[in-house]
Amino acid sequence: MRHVESVQEFLPLNNIVPSESALSTVEPRLRAMVDALPAYIAYVDTELRYTMVNRTYEEWFGRPASEMLGRTVGEVLGDSLRNVQEHLKAALKGETQRFEARLRTVTGDRVLFVVHLPDRDETGAIRGVIIHGHDVTDRVLAEEQLRLSEERLRLALSAADGVGTWDWDVTADLVRADPTFARLYGVPLSRAAIGAPIAAFTRNIHPEDAERVGEAIARTVEACGDFAAEYRLLMEDGTVRWVFARGRCTLAENGISHRFPGVVIDITARKQGEEALLQTEKLAAVGRLASSIAHEINNPLESVVNLLYLIESSSTETETRTYAHVAQDELARVSQIVTQTLRFFKQSTLPSVIRPAELIDSIVTLYRGRLANSAIEVKLEIRDEASGLLCEGEVRQILNNLVGNAIDAMREHGGQLTLRARGVSDERNGGKGVRLIVADTGTGMGRETLNHIFEPFFTTKGARGTGLGLWVSKQLSEKNHGRLRVRSSIDPRRHGTVFSLFLPYVSAESVAS
Repeated sequence: MRHVESVQEFLPLNNIVPSESALSTVEPRLRAMVDALPAYIAYVDTELRYTMVNRTYEEWFGRPASEMLGRTVGEVLGDSLRNVQEHLKAALKGETQRFEARLRTVTGDRVLFVVHLPDRDETGAIRGVIIHGHDVTDRVLAEEQLRLSEERLRLALSAADGVGTWDWDVTADLVRADPTFARLYGVPLSRAAIGAPIAAFTRNIHPEDAERVGEAIARTVEACGDFAAEYRLLMEDGTVRWVFARGRCTLAENGISHRFPGVVIDITARKQGEEALLQTEKLAAVGRLASSIAHEINNPLESVVNLLYLIESSSTETETRTYAHVAQDELARVSQIVTQTLRFFKQSTLPSVIRPAELIDSIVTLYRGRLANSAIEVKLEIRDEASGLLCEGEVRQILNNLVGNAIDAMREHGGQLTLRARGVSDERNGGKGVRLIVADTGTGMGRETLNHIFEPFFTTKGARGTGLGLWVSKQLSEKNHGRLRVRSSIDPRRHGTVFSLFLPYVSAESVAS
């Protein structure tokens, strides 16, 4: 392998001329350093003839220096690299060239980042070109894979109706979004493409959801974690759309939240389906209650008919009064059943003040006949008379489902139904609310059943069940920002099920708004 004539020929040292002894010491060291570099280095003169190549250049192109030195680039590398020669000619005119080149080397096809640097002598005249190149194949392949992934994602999102993406630069407060996201949030496409403040996208979140979503966004940015939320959007035409948004915040090098990308899905159709299921369950509840009410009303009416016959045939005034009093009690019972039934179905959409004792008593009244026929003892534990604002109709529907299920669980062998209520503080935020317990000594549920009881259409009652009662109860409890939990045991020594429902009281300010 031949060296250049001198160090100065390859790397001019600003007119500093070293001594011959210094050159004899420096030049071998410099050559060793150049040969050790993982990048290739070569030098060509004004006729594009090689005058120097390092060891990496030899290895990549599979030729020893003896076969390259003194020959032109075209003779060594062939016409396939004509564009490289064009870059070299431009460098000879004084233009520094930087470009990527795909070359076939002995180790395979590689992508190289190449620099052609004009080399000038003391007078400024160009006397050759320094060639430097390093392997960027891995980076280029990674970028190509990223582009392919992004293209596949764009195709998938375009095929999925109602799916949009956003990317929020938290530091600059600029949200860039695709057309679907911009359309859902009422932001012009041109503005969403270049970026708009996050306030432009959150302004049409439904007023009832705005505070909750805003707090979730703030927590995500503060903790730099994951974000997931379901909420409503008010569209320009006055309609309401439901969306599910999921994102993740990332940190900058200084440890501050930097980017917050994510995806949003229009789930309006799913929500409409859930609403239809809620109405279906309500209709099913009508059928179940109708059966219970027919039985409950039939018994006192039969008693009234018999009592009227006794009044007609009684011989004394005392007997007549006694029979008439009993008949009035039975008719009052009928009236109470009808009243509680109407309260179940004529539900107000606004919260009202509820006393737990009255609520539980009304549910027990509706099921009094089934409780007696199934030999079920009712135990009431109302620890206090705390009351607060709740959506009575929805709470009543939850309790009706839970009590009905408890009776079904004890229908064959009887047992004890325990109903508890007490005012409590929310363990999460300290807010006031009520905890309602429905416990039975029925057959209980195994682990597999417990894993599915809140799923729609899952039932263990066969043709007698719709599989919607507990699903509806769960949905209603979450709608009212409550929590419905369950424990159950099938142990023969201690079996039964306990449902615990916590519901926070609604503030007067929320009702007013």
